[in-house]
Amino acid sequence: MKRLITYVTVIDLIFLLMLVTEGSFENETVGSVLHVAAFLIPISLGLYLIKRARSTNSPVAHGMGDGMQKSTQNGALTLGISVRGVRLALPVAIPTIAVTCLISYLTALAMEALGFANNVNISGHFALAILVHALVPAILEELLFRYIPLKLIGEIGGDTRRAVVLSSLMFALGHANLFQIPYALAAGLAFAVCDLLCGSILPSVAIHFLNNLISLLMIYGYATLPFYISFGILLAASCIFLLLMRKSYYTGIKEIWVKKSSEGTAVVLTFIIPCAILAISALGAA
Repeated sequence: MKRLITYVTVIDLIFLLMLVTEGSFENETVGSVLHVAAFLIPISLGLYLIKRARSTNSPVAHGMGDGMQKSTQNGALTLGISVRGVRLALPVAIPTIAVTCLISYLTALAMEALGFANNVNISGHFALAILVHALVPAILEELLFRYIPLKLIGEIGGDTRRAVVLSSLMFALGHANLFQIPYALAAGLAFAVCDLLCGSILPSVAIHFLNNLISLLMIYGYATLPFYISFGILLAASCIFLLLMRKSYYTGIKEIWVKKSSEGTAVVLTFIIPCAILAISALGAA
């Protein structure tokens, strides 16, 4: 387990170092290339380590029941890239977005009260903004911060609870922005649980994209009264479906939060500490 946690930490450290390096280049094209590379290089390394670790551990899957995903021989929930069980994610999507938006709004109010301003600088054509700031980040961030740790620590390592916590913590701190850390942490927990329930990375990619899209709609001024009314209706309908389907979630959620290992490692501090320093530094510049 320590080895697998170290793998995930090193992967995220590579991401962080490349992201910091990106800011040292004034050329926008070079910065953009480095930004994409900061995701693609650690993701490629992570997928290789998953393949290597999986061939070593050779987990044997067995069914958990109709509509639910599978668990491995060591008791961990599995995660793939498929549409199996995605129906379980549908009622969760809108409430998750609503909660993250609420936390984001409350965080912004608190920071504003303390005298800090969160300057959002997004411009250009709306369609291009959707691609650059909604779709691409949703795919790359979910692969890096959800799929890789949940596969290595959760499925192969057999400790889904630790996988969920660490992936969510690293996802939140990886933003290195005190405005974004609170809601990113909440979103990360919800995304990870949803993926494990469904046995697929697709739900968190979709919900992450929708969350980013709604933020863009607000920034560009497209979130008018009819939008909020429609969102409210969808939220109410989702909550009703969640209530009706609660038994479908109970077994899977209980399985996720069962502690399967007491083994730990301090290596994660090598990622957490630099992220915290960067977040505080960014706050000082706000």
